[in-house]
Amino acid sequence: MLKAYKYRIYPNSEQRIQIAKTFGCCRFVYNQTLTYRKEMYEKEKKSVSKTDCNNYCNRELKKDYEWLKEVDKFALTNAIYNMDTAYQKFFKEHAGFPKFKSKHDNHKSYTTNFTNGNIAVDFETGKIKLPKLKEVKARLHRNIVDRLSQRPFRRCPVENIMCPYLWKLSIRSWYIQLVV
Repeated sequence: MLKAYKYRIYPNSEQRIQIAKTFGCCRFVYNQTLTYRKEMYEKEKKSVSKTDCNNYCNRELKKDYEWLKEVDKFALTNAIYNMDTAYQKFFKEHAGFPKFKSKHDNHKSYTTNFTNGNIAVDFETGKIKLPKLKEVKARLHRNIVDRLSQRPFRRCPVENIMCPYLWKLSIRSWYIQLVV
């Protein structure tokens, strides 16, 4: 069973910009791979796996759009995996066809993975180390008992960041949720 710890974070202006870039890049990759998958099916009647979509992102998109290299690679991979999940549900659970992500949608989010100590929590200094963001100030009010597995982010209106899994809204606040 996964357990989540939710903390308020206080990113500086550079970190806010990096988070916004990550949101945008995840949206872009999601939409591009969905388009790629749709076109491959329409042209060749060929199904494309999430691994093929990930290779398309790494080999084609990152070559054409250099700015995709500025953000966390796990966030882009997870965006592709989320698109694949939505695409699979279309066929298996008779859900609607996956919708393209909008730039103006208020529910922006991304998830990154814990690998080789890229995420760390320092309770003494009150900071959380995150990929591409380095150390972010946080209000750490509860100790983490187990090891970290994922770190999701969610953005809500008026420059807010919330994290998925607990879908609560907090206006004018930044939050991170660590899943163990």
